[in-house]
Amino acid sequence: ASLNSDTGAYKLLEGKPREEMAMKGIALQSVMMGAVNSLYTAVRKCADGSADAPQYVDTAWALFASEKGPIALGEKRCPQFNTCTTASAAGKSSVNVRLLAAFKKAQSLATTRGSSCWELRSTVEGIVGLMYVPVLQGMMREAYEVDPVVHGRVGGDDGFVEVCEGWAFTRAVLPRIAACS
Repeated sequence: ASLNSDTGAYKLLEGKPREEMAMKGIALQSVMMGAVNSLYTAVRKCADGSADAPQYVDTAWALFASEKGPIALGEKRCPQFNTCTTASAAGKSSVNVRLLAAFKKAQSLATTRGSSCWELRSTVEGIVGLMYVPVLQGMMREAYEVDPVVHGRVGGDDGFVEVCEGWAFTRAVLPRIAACS
């Protein structure tokens, strides 16, 4: 649905809540799915002996580290969850620092191919799990901000914006949560 139309999923939302729901939904759902898909494509390409497997690792990092991507969310949430570390090329969020190291390892494994493809798959599974940490933090932060007891102290927008943002975070992690045993 168009963001300006009076039909579709956004028909009851106006202004900032509508914008937050759409933008966070795009950033979190589309970008995360694209990054995860690229990582698993790298694993398949590696197993097939294809020389372009590293390109898919690069694409996944580019998506994750984009300006509005989850890497920015990790930077925003690390002070709130006490997960900041010494600043590095990936920022100050400890999860982003760990992710950059894991992506570099995946890049190396995808380049060497052969028997390293099994290790690449294991590394990719670790990366995917870490990529969802900032999204889960965002979901928990928005839930905290709409708690009636807390809302007055944290000074959020109006409560409804936080609900919309929280919904976007939740929709991004639901498939991951559903896959848990």
